[in-house]
Amino acid sequence: SISVKKLIAATLELIEFKIPSGSVNFENKIGDDVPLVQGNFAQLQEVFFNIIDNAYDSMMERKNAGTDADYQPGMSFSALPAGEMLHVTIMDNGMGIKPENMRKLFTPLFSTKKAEKKGHGLGLYVMRQIIEKNHGGRIVFSSEHTKGVKIDMYLPVVRVEQFA
Repeated sequence: SISVKKLIAATLELIEFKIPSGSVNFENKIGDDVPLVQGNFAQLQEVFFNIIDNAYDSMMERKNAGTDADYQPGMSFSALPAGEMLHVTIMDNGMGIKPENMRKLFTPLFSTKKAEKKGHGLGLYVMRQIIEKNHGGRIVFSSEHTKGVKIDMYLPVVRVEQFA
């Protein structure tokens, strides 16, 4: 059983070597009372790592575009119980995804990254396999281009056995 709050904290610690301290405002809004999820910590950490990594690239792209003088890269994590699932919401305020790329998101080997940056991540296709096939969950991306990305992830919660 996995605490998603701790999973995200551990992932943010792990990604510090890639993301300069203070360059992104990370907000982990997940309460301590959120149900635990069932799954493989290492696989889920890899998924979260890649989500944060992709978001970081997207936020840096928006920052470097220089169109918003007071742009501050930010990312938030929240979670609420939804029946037998935990609904985890991850939001960033990066460049977002162009509408024509939305439907290609989960195509194996699809990337919008420049050639020299390609091939560093799991790819969304593999991330979806981990969440849906390995964990029996669901992952949904929505985006408004130039405004950021919202990811809704549903992970099965650990059932508490009832002792009569």
